[in-house]
Amino acid sequence: KDMYNEQGDIAAVRSNPGSDEYFSEGVGYGMLLMVYFSDNTTSYQPQFDKIWNFYKKFDDGNGLMHWQIGKMNEVWGKGAALDGDIDAAAALIMAYYQFGDEKYKEDAKKLIQAMKKYEFESSGLHMPGDSWGDGGYTRKNPGYFDPAYMPLFAAIDEENADFWSKDAYDANMKLYEASSAEVKTGLVDDWTDKNGKSEDDYYSYDASRAPWRNAKAVCWHGDQRALAIDKKM
Repeated sequence: KDMYNEQGDIAAVRSNPGSDEYFSEGVGYGMLLMVYFSDNTTSYQPQFDKIWNFYKKFDDGNGLMHWQIGKMNEVWGKGAALDGDIDAAAALIMAYYQFGDEKYKEDAKKLIQAMKKYEFESSGLHMPGDSWGDGGYTRKNPGYFDPAYMPLFAAIDEENADFWSKDAYDANMKLYEASSAEVKTGLVDDWTDKNGKSEDDYYSYDASRAPWRNAKAVCWHGDQRALAIDKKM
């Protein structure tokens, strides 16, 4: 009630209670929540669709959402951010399984391929977004990447299955492992260089997603690399 805001055929998740600021990050979370809140007796598909409509309304021209929106009608931050996009894509896949509509699978594939084109290097290493220029190749945010989603993406985007299951997975897990190895606690950094070396020695909002993202990979796929990172934490 504090965070979900619905207006007509769109809906979004506020950055804070009462705020009129919205991030693509919150869109991704909202879509995931509406899928997983749904069960055999209660469906949140209408709310899911409205949040997805909000994502599409603010397409930045690359099939990705502008990362910061104000008042549900103004672009405050231009360009996409991978953290929101990667969760939105996973939510679309799960919506396909949860609600049984082929349109979600088709939308997921388009979004996954847009991310590959604009938010991943050819090596598989992620970029923070699609508007970073050269900075996208040198600055990395480990918590933007989710190893649990790679098998899902490979299953939907079949022509790029090896990229997701091998290249992107391995390159970004190495980034996680390098950041985790820098400190006794294993807590990864918000921002690192391309090799995983800390840029700020700071475990905050961005990095706090790392344990959750890696834990999903353990629960869903028995991922031993992800388990080693979370065990150290």
